[in-house]
Amino acid sequence: MLCHSYLAGYLKFFVRNEDSVPKGASDAAIGVIYIHSFGWAVGLYTLPYLFGAELWPNRLRSFGGALSQCFHWFFYFAITKATSSLLNSMDQWGAFVFFAAWCLIAVVYVFIMVPETAGRALENIDDLFQHPWYMMRKYAHTKDPESEKVLSMESR
Repeated sequence: MLCHSYLAGYLKFFVRNEDSVPKGASDAAIGVIYIHSFGWAVGLYTLPYLFGAELWPNRLRSFGGALSQCFHWFFYFAITKATSSLLNSMDQWGAFVFFAAWCLIAVVYVFIMVPETAGRALENIDDLFQHPWYMMRKYAHTKDPESEKVLSMESR
């Protein structure tokens, strides 16, 4: 989100006349692209693989992983195809504001809807989704009794 915001500001305020772009701002824009690429590769790019392995119930895990991958690659293709027309129709800086807004929406969605699964038995993750969506954070941060038993047995 910060990378997209910087690129939007850079394109809006610095890239007016190609001869007068400050070198520091240009170097920072290149650096931000690298930071974004690295963050994407080790962060959000891996989520379909992790969600497919953890959040689907055992009986649907292989189907869920395949479905996650299908959506992942479909949207990857769609954003690749749409970016050039988006850059042309919204001005270049407007496209990056659009991307930053979607990143903000994604952060809010993840904060509210995606439970923390650390320290939970794989078989008990399904229990997190038995409650209303607005109670997800409350139940995600309670201790899992099954995992507590395993951890106490391992510490002996």
